[in-house]
Amino acid sequence: RDWPSRRMSATSLVVAAILLLGFVARSNSESDTNTTYIPCDDVHAEKASNRCHFVQTTPDCQIEDGYIPYIRFPYCTLDNEVAASVVVFALWIVYLFVNVALTVKCYLVPSLDTISKTLRLSESVAGVTFLALGNGAADIFSLVVLMTKIDNDGSFADTAMGAILGGGLFVTSVVAGLITMFYSMKIRLWAFLRDTLFYLGAIVWLVVMISDGSISLAEALGFVGFYAFYVILVIASLKFEKRESIEEEKKNLLSETSSESSETEEETSKASPIVVISRDIEKSQSQIEDSITDDKAKEKDAEKVVEPEKSPTARLSRDQCRELLRALWPHTWQNFKNLKWYDKILLVVQEPIRFLLTLTTPVVDYNKPPNHGWNRLLVMFNLIFGPTLAAVAFDFFFHEVDEGLVVGYVSLGVCIVLALLVAGTTYTDEPPRFHWAFAFLGFIMSIVWIYIIANEVVNLLEAVGDMLQLSGALLGLIVLAGGNSVCDLIANFLVAREGKP
Repeated sequence: RDWPSRRMSATSLVVAAILLLGFVARSNSESDTNTTYIPCDDVHAEKASNRCHFVQTTPDCQIEDGYIPYIRFPYCTLDNEVAASVVVFALWIVYLFVNVALTVKCYLVPSLDTISKTLRLSESVAGVTFLALGNGAADIFSLVVLMTKIDNDGSFADTAMGAILGGGLFVTSVVAGLITMFYSMKIRLWAFLRDTLFYLGAIVWLVVMISDGSISLAEALGFVGFYAFYVILVIASLKFEKRESIEEEKKNLLSETSSESSETEEETSKASPIVVISRDIEKSQSQIEDSITDDKAKEKDAEKVVEPEKSPTARLSRDQCRELLRALWPHTWQNFKNLKWYDKILLVVQEPIRFLLTLTTPVVDYNKPPNHGWNRLLVMFNLIFGPTLAAVAFDFFFHEVDEGLVVGYVSLGVCIVLALLVAGTTYTDEPPRFHWAFAFLGFIMSIVWIYIIANEVVNLLEAVGDMLQLSGALLGLIVLAGGNSVCDLIANFLVAREGKP
């Protein structure tokens, strides 16, 4: 619940991922053969009539991952209208960041919370592990995509470093400043100093490691160890504080008990024998009344008709189909009309991605009694469409393991069998005992969606950099860092409003 701890943990996770992937990417780039490299931003040296052909034929202008060739939009679709393209790209990147925030808030964080509760992790351990991952998920996966695309001129590495350092600066300055302006809070000095020193230590270590222009495997693994040491220190300090608070509560309780017992003895000694006898009579009467009430309750329970067990066969009904449609489209026309105009726009903008997220990503939320968000028919669709989306996103759906044996078809068949097993072993209005397991599937699918959106963000930033001739470090420092930190700003404002600094 301590937002500096979550930010420190998220930052350490991001930097560790950057260093490990940077080492792998550097190793891969060293093994590449020497070829003639033509950067995509050389398009400005071409005549206006030849720019569309240039971006279509130059290898550096082609996207390896992603679905939209953004660089072709200004030069081929809009016929060199760069200004109009900037407006369209600005609106689109805002839409992408909104979708990342929606995925993290409504799908990833509930899954991580359920996983931590299922594993019976304490709040301190969950705060610096799973919840830190949720807090920094947008940063982590955006930078993972960047580091796996390191090219010859190192522009993606500049963008990644600019994003992580700019994001840390945004949170520690803008977010912290806005929260302290609007909310008064009491922060534990020891925890604040601990997180600040570790944050500064991580930045200093990062600068020292990249000062020689290369990252070794030992340095990358050392940063992972740095994060592990921080987690251990947080857990140990919180356990020590908890132990001290428990001992203090015991002392207070003992002092209160001794004072109450002394007061009771004085009152009893002062009371007359008649008063003592009347107290005993009242106590016996209350015991008799309680026993009579219990007997009546047992008689009522015995009179109840025992309901027959639910049949495991006939469970698909119109009500279940309505629940599925309500989950996929939870809005009514009357509610939509009562919304304000900007809420209507936001709803229309978010609804397509929310529909796809609901169809592919199960949500197990223990904060939603009584069935924790259980929807049997929707879970069956999640089992079928979720893994299929993951196979398509990571481009191995049509991969052949053996002649005629396609990965996507095999996984789809397995998912259909699992969905049928869920249909045959669960009930509509009662979650099964293994309902918690779907939180892990929700976690995986949330990561898949964030990875897909992060790919589009990176491809869009690459196209904007080539189109406007901007450096990757500047785009990462301003656009990527600010966009990914919007989630932190909203989450920390909500936590501060609840009085949990």
